[in-house]
Amino acid sequence: YDRMRAKGFLWGRSPMLAACAERLTDSYDPRRQDLLGDLVWVDLGGGTAENVSLMSKYIPLDRFKAIYVVDLCSSLCDIAKRKCKENGWTNVHVVEGDASLFV
Repeated sequence: YDRMRAKGFLWGRSPMLAACAERLTDSYDPRRQDLLGDLVWVDLGGGTAENVSLMSKYIPLDRFKAIYVVDLCSSLCDIAKRKCKENGWTNVHVVEGDASLFV
């Protein structure tokens, strides 16, 4: 599923996440450095947590206080939960539910 979507369909995902990580860790802006460790990322429609996996290549995930992967599809959430366990992502929380109701 992730490989199929990455080839041609979501080709801009990696550059977008790399740019986000660069902005979050901008050493020229002390305000950003002060926020590291207190960041919360909510990935609505996050599916298999592939965005989290890709982001971990650009910024250590422990820079986030919490990461929420929210998706309605239970089979995609199961994959996301497995990735969390396999990678030891203790601050990543998979929420199965309607993203429009996430609070």
